[in-house]
Amino acid sequence: MSKLPFETGPLPTSIGRIDACIGGDERYTDTLRVTYDATPKRVRVVVTETGAVSGNDGPGGRYEPKASFDEWTPESPTPKQVLELVKKALDDGRFSFRRYGKPTKRFTWSTLDGDKHGLSATLAKEALAYATWTPEPLDERLL
Repeated sequence: MSKLPFETGPLPTSIGRIDACIGGDERYTDTLRVTYDATPKRVRVVVTETGAVSGNDGPGGRYEPKASFDEWTPESPTPKQVLELVKKALDDGRFSFRRYGKPTKRFTWSTLDGDKHGLSATLAKEALAYATWTPEPLDERLL
């Protein structure tokens, strides 16, 4: 089966996430997403921000999310490199992750054992294992 012109490879795998909003007002939301891209074998951390239309006292709505932080790890990153990049984004003073919540407890990693919360190299390692896992080929003799 041939690839279509717009197909460039497998889609990135989501391996981590957190969001924070100011005082429950979801018009002001910062969202951090961590993805693993198998083609370059790199991890990407993107933080998007939204804000209210017409300011905080405006009648409603919010602006479309805009990426304010977008960085990649080196190729074939170690769990430590992934964690350092995530912490760099969380520590950026432009975002509300530390002001409104505890990212060390609320950050969510996707692992082979389901979602896990916290910030540690062990969980980053499990998330990388989740992103790079491939199933064993089927043994047709067992079918």
